[in-house]
Amino acid sequence: MTLPRVEPRSFLVIRTDGSEEVVALAQNAKVLAALRTALGFDTFDFVRIGKLLPLADRNSDLMMVVDDGGYEYEVVEHSPVHREHVATKAKKPANAKATAFYHAICVPGTTHQIVGDVAIFHDRDADA
Repeated sequence: MTLPRVEPRSFLVIRTDGSEEVVALAQNAKVLAALRTALGFDTFDFVRIGKLLPLADRNSDLMMVVDDGGYEYEVVEHSPVHREHVATKAKKPANAKATAFYHAICVPGTTHQIVGDVAIFHDRDADA
């Protein structure tokens, strides 16, 4: 799996239809605010997709932000201290490209799909 090249102080939006858009950050722009605007949601979950690469690679800190509200879910209580959120229904279309990046870092056999638009950015560019 080859990860996309993302320039520092920018991010790559991958839409569910497969289209891609590079967004350059203004000089003093905050990454999370720009992601909210570009993606249209504000409940983020982050996946470190750069761990596929050697640490010396300039893209090894790549993160993919996904919509944490992209699925309906139910809470399964395994014990009083162990609860699991189980996805039951997608609220948005599947994103094939994002799912491929996700599956590349998961345990073989993982079938969960990423839904909705996503963005890929450098962790070092994240807001402090």
